[in-house]
Amino acid sequence: MQQLISNGVQAEYLRSAFPTHSWPNWLSLATGLYTENHGMTADYMWDKESKLSFERGKGSNGNETDDLWWEGLPAPLWYTAGKSGIDVHCYWFAHCHRAYYDMVVKVPPKRWTDLSTPGQTDKLSDVFPEIVNRIIKYQAYKQQLFSGRKRLSMILTVMQECEDFLVGLDDIERPPTWTAERNFLHSSNLFFFSGPMFLLRYAGVDNALRQFGAHSDEADQAIARIDLYIHELQQKLEEHNLFASTNLIVLSDHGLAPIEEEEQFYLEECLSDYSKVIKVVNLHSMLMVFTEPEDEGHVHFELRVCDQWAPMGDYEDTDTLLVKAYKLSEIPERLHWANSRFMSGVVLLTKPGTSIITRELPSVPSASDQSREAKQTGGWDPDTAQMRGIFMARGPAFKVNEKVGPVEIVDIYQTLLNILAVEPAHSHNGTWSNVEGMLASGWEERPNSDRFNDVAQIFCSFLRVRRNGATCNDTIAFIYNHDRNSGRFTDECFIVVDGEKSTTQHIVCKALLSK
Repeated sequence: MQQLISNGVQAEYLRSAFPTHSWPNWLSLATGLYTENHGMTADYMWDKESKLSFERGKGSNGNETDDLWWEGLPAPLWYTAGKSGIDVHCYWFAHCHRAYYDMVVKVPPKRWTDLSTPGQTDKLSDVFPEIVNRIIKYQAYKQQLFSGRKRLSMILTVMQECEDFLVGLDDIERPPTWTAERNFLHSSNLFFFSGPMFLLRYAGVDNALRQFGAHSDEADQAIARIDLYIHELQQKLEEHNLFASTNLIVLSDHGLAPIEEEEQFYLEECLSDYSKVIKVVNLHSMLMVFTEPEDEGHVHFELRVCDQWAPMGDYEDTDTLLVKAYKLSEIPERLHWANSRFMSGVVLLTKPGTSIITRELPSVPSASDQSREAKQTGGWDPDTAQMRGIFMARGPAFKVNEKVGPVEIVDIYQTLLNILAVEPAHSHNGTWSNVEGMLASGWEERPNSDRFNDVAQIFCSFLRVRRNGATCNDTIAFIYNHDRNSGRFTDECFIVVDGEKSTTQHIVCKALLSK
């Protein structure tokens, strides 16, 4: 990874969202929101009304068929980018293939996230050639001025070669008709065809640490493998001189810590009446304990004063407690978690290394799954050093050989959309000052219309292609003309369909096909 760092930027560390589980942080990465704002509360969840449960490693994307977990989630990064015309390609990236409102990224099932298949990303480098080839195909359309007909013909060729991209759901349901959207940038009388965005996940290090521990041969091999993969990808990009137009970001969403053998406890040993507990959700670092409302106070009190938690002092001394019992209203605000969905009235949070499981109470995951030995896990306080992730990046958007301060997982969303010159779809929890210092000159303020650089006016257009016998003359293309002073689109608006001029409301455009 040293090659990446010396040619780009490295953050001191990446602060994760709480809990420092995979699913909450994948959603924070994709939305720029803390857990209580995006709704994916933990790696394991349980809905008291429907009795449905969500489990981290159960098939592709947890519980794929239960829409309950996905309804109402904010727009993810790939949807926002795709709606703005960016080609999106996902490789084992969590829930990227799921439909969001009217659009979906067409991801082959073999590239869906499936945590029940730990080795599915082991051959990550096998996809590098197709990624590099796709990037290369876009270079021909950058900084070149073509006639309208030639340009459309070449773009159609690229789109036919793309395996997956954002398409309309209505069009999927009525094949063979479909629509694809692409993004153009117009600057100084040159047309720029926006390249694709690739989202990849490598699970080898995570799997090795959880199963074998930090000092195992398996963990060393997994780290060496991803280091080799990152080097190999950079070499391929350099061979084709693609770093002039390609940004590469490498990060981990959270850290892992070892489970201490002498600090493992069973929840039952603190309870006098098991019947007062309806469900225990999650394990090791944090537990959500569901009760009936009338039993909540009793269960909370027993867990708060349990002798197990205070081997070094009494339960009032929070500095020595290995486990802290909270009512929902007592959860620290800095965790941005208390207002999440599917929360219980009582929550247990442990110190790093301390583990709680259950062997008799109804639970998610089941008691039999909890009995499986784990060497390391996450979920602890994100301010703990062991829970920190990494962030490094290289490319034209980033400074060279630059060390910056800490960034948060919620900062990545705004950074990526800024690089793509795409407006965020919603307010987010990212802090711009956390990332501004890592960006190269000219890349600090791209998306907002009132902050356009003088030398680059950014315009969006959409190319709609219809497969049902359409010719080039049937294709409608728009070039938006933007006045950076007024923030409005200007000039006469018209399109050409089969050689005839027609007006279009709310869009200012010029006909490519008339040229």
